[in-house]
Amino acid sequence: MPDKVGPLLTRAEAQLGVLTASDPQAGAHQTQQAAQLSEQLATGLFWITSSHLSKLTESVELRFGDQTYRIPAGPNYSAHQGKWLDAFWWARTARDDDAAEMLAGFPIDRLRDTGDGGVADEFNYEWVAILQDAWREGPTTVAGRARSLGTTSALGAQQIVDHLLRPPMVVFDAIASNDEAGLSRALVEALMLHRSFFDSKEWRHDPAGFVSIPLLGLSCWAHDLGMRIDVESEYIPKGFIENPDWIRILDTITS
Repeated sequence: MPDKVGPLLTRAEAQLGVLTASDPQAGAHQTQQAAQLSEQLATGLFWITSSHLSKLTESVELRFGDQTYRIPAGPNYSAHQGKWLDAFWWARTARDDDAAEMLAGFPIDRLRDTGDGGVADEFNYEWVAILQDAWREGPTTVAGRARSLGTTSALGAQQIVDHLLRPPMVVFDAIASNDEAGLSRALVEALMLHRSFFDSKEWRHDPAGFVSIPLLGLSCWAHDLGMRIDVESEYIPKGFIENPDWIRILDTITS
């Protein structure tokens, strides 16, 4: 089961993307259930790996959908920095503070070496470290650090970096600086870059582009910190942003 979590997450996020195409505000229960499953899988990957690293338990109990499973703790090649970011954004969208706390303590050295020989640009790990510090100490304590990161890719991934990775850093910096006007500007630019990337022939029909998980998570975080979110986009469904208790309400309805 541990090695299936990554592929299941990809499928769940794709389903969410398809559903938001007809439900851009994420008001329907089916859309919210797809988002809930995505969060459970994204964070579950790291609950499984964290349990393995701690050596305190041989298995972990996790809920996926409306079912609870006892899953063996174990290593997973999918628990890399990209999936960590995905899990962190989902934890903020779902207001899952326990998962955010776990992710903030996840060792970056383990993200560097998942066991499959994969590599990423160094700034990705620095970005994770900034977010871990921001969760533990508060975003204002790391103001300026994300914007000052050098994000030149040594691995030939500059287009992805410029369109999908760098913009959330700028949005986060506005949040950390408590700059509402700057947040609006950064969100608008980030959403335009997201659209530009996924409007290309290669990516146009990829459901992963229907929702920007990083910008959604950041918008939810900003909202919960009391910042005004006056930018609306189908890429960041406001049903998740403006209703911090959406997942608890969903649980009440479906229980």
